[in-house]
This record gives sequence, structure tokens and C-alpha cells, in this order.
Amino acid sequence: MDDNNHEEKTENPTSYRLKKAKKEGNNRFSRELNSLLILIISLMIFWFNKQDIVVLFEKIMRSGLVFNSSVIHNKNIFNVNTIFSVNYDIWNILKIIFFPMFLTIFLSIVCSNYNFYIKSLHFDFKKLNPLQGLKKIFSNQIFVEFFKTIFKIFLVSCISYFYMLQSFSTSLKLIGSSISFVLKKNFFAIFSCVLTILITIIPIVLFDIFWERFNYYKKLRMTRKEVRDEFKTTEGDPNVKSRIRRTMREVMRRRMISNVSESDVIIVNPSHYAVALQYKENSMSAPKILAKGSGKLALKIRKIGNEHSIPVLFSSSLARTLYLYTDIGQYVPSTLYAAVAEVLAWVWKIRIWKKEGGIFPEQPHNFFIPLELRTLKEDKDL
Repeated sequence: MDDNNHEEKTENPTSYRLKKAKKEGNNRFSRELNSLLILIISLMIFWFNKQDIVVLFEKIMRSGLVFNSSVIHNKNIFNVNTIFSVNYDIWNILKIIFFPMFLTIFLSIVCSNYNFYIKSLHFDFKKLNPLQGLKKIFSNQIFVEFFKTIFKIFLVSCISYFYMLQSFSTSLKLIGSSISFVLKKNFFAIFSCVLTILITIIPIVLFDIFWERFNYYKKLRMTRKEVRDEFKTTEGDPNVKSRIRRTMREVMRRRMISNVSESDVIIVNPSHYAVALQYKENSMSAPKILAKGSGKLALKIRKIGNEHSIPVLFSSSLARTLYLYTDIGQYVPSTLYAAVAEVLAWVWKIRIWKKEGGIFPEQPHNFFIPLELRTLKEDKDL
């Protein structure tokens, strides 16, 4: 059986898991926030168009209340007259009705962080699974949504009832007033009621935002095995990466060994270190490290040097210092110029000896190594 069925999902979702969820259309989304924004902006639209709305309804009421005895038996005349009476206000009607509809779509996209993926529209048979449906019915999410809905209905009912009681006595005083005045009073009463409702549901919206965020990350939690598997998928299997590193080291080692034959001198500690140097006076600003190694690799470098008749200089201190404080392909540091210059002078004498013969040049000894390198070298040896 799969271990994931028994292992608890205790790990927070990784960035890869979150990106994958968004690609699948699984976004963090608060419907309460979306609804609140739509209502607020719609209310603002009504407020800035209050004069047009009052005039529009006044025209409708005046047109509908005009009595014409010649068309009393025509049932459709009332509607036709009403429509024709407001045909020049069609833009106001469209603006008030269709703009909030457009706003609903736009804010849905904004609240989902502009994430829209075709994959989320695909038909999924898993959603028809009755067991999954039962789990959703008895989930915490359903109970929270139920109590939120009940609480909102309770708030809206109480506030509406309060405003109805408050406006009842005022409405009685409006008898005999002009249609325009009555419509304005009713508009402000309705506007105040809706505004109060919006203010009171803000705590519900804030709760919904945090609740959706909590549920979103909880749903995407992972088991430790899933985290390990994902790491292998995204970063690569550690065993494979280790083999790649070993292969790269082997390639670099072979390349380094092949460069030994081009060196001018090999400085060795008889049994531990070997460093191969090259110096081309016309193209190099300083001697370069072509190869270095310790143990078996040092013996390999010495062997190749002997096969190609490359001079080998024995100096424990200089070989160890160059091994510890230089890298392959790097130039010799300026603090060791004096010591390396003595070595190259010895190599130059060997070349003259090969041409002219005579006594073999004596190897230099007691190279100058700065105190700071000797101190650091001793610390590293410890």
C-alpha cells in the first residue's frame, strides 16, 4: 500500500507545489471579498448616478400613471408607452445594469491574482465521485459556509427591519409631496440601509479571507515522502547528482593528467605532494599551475613527468605551500615569486646542461616562504 495513505501531511507546501496548484486552476479565492467589492463599487455607481436614477423612475411613474381613455382596452399600450417614454435613457439603464455584471467578471479575475488556466475548465470525472461529494457535505467548509450565510441573513434582516421602522413614520409625512421629492427620500433611505449592511459584513469578509487562506494551505500540505519525491523531481536524485559530480571530477582529473606533459617543472614532496608548473615568458605574466595532487595522484604526476623527461625538484615546504594555496589553472601568487623564480632558473640551467653538457645543476634549497603562509600552512596541517 502507498505510504502516503498512512503518513500525515504535516509539511507546508513548497513553492513548486503552489505553482503547480495554480496551473491546475486551484487558486486561493475569497468569494466574500469579491462580493463585497462588487457591492461597494455598484453602490458607488448608484450614488454618482443618483440624479439620473431619480429622473428615470420619475419618468416611468409619470408615464405609467397617465390615463388615456382611448387605449383603455389595450393591455400592451401601458408597457409600450413606458418603453417609448424612456428610450432616450437607455444608456443610463445599460450603465446601471450591465456595468456591475462586467464588474463581477473583472473582480473575480483580480481576486484570483489574474490566474486563469484552461485546464481548470476541463471535465474531471473525479468530481462525480459520490464519496468525495459526501466528504464535502460533512466537511468543516460546509459548516462554516452555512453559519456565514445564516449570520449574513440575520444581519441583513435586522438592519433592513430597523430602517423600515425608522422610515415608516417619515414615509407617512411624504403624502402629498412631489414624486421627485419622494423618490429622492426613498433613494437615500435605501442607500443608507445598503451602506450600513456593507459596513457590518466587513468582519465576515475578513474572517473569510483568513479562513480561505488557511484552508488553501491546509489542502496543499504534503507528507515528508512527497517533499522528498518532489525534491528528487525538481532538484534531481541525490544519488544521480553524486554520480555526476564523481564523473566530472574524473574528467577534470584526466584533463589535468594530460596537461602534465606540457609542464616545465614538477615540484614534489617525496611522498605526499606534487605540483606541475608551466611558464611561457612571451604569453604568461607569471608561472601557472597545470596540475597538482597528493598521494597516488602525486605519484602519477611524477611518473608522467619522468616519462616526458620533465625536471623534478624536491622541496617539501614549497610543494606543500603551492598545493595548499593555489588552484589548477591559477597563476602562482606574488608572495611566492622569489621561490618559484629560483626553481625556473634551475630549469633554465638544466636546458643549457642538456645542450652543452658538464656538471648537472644543483637543486636550490631553503626557498623563501612568507611567514603568513608558513603559519597558515602549519594550522592546516593541524
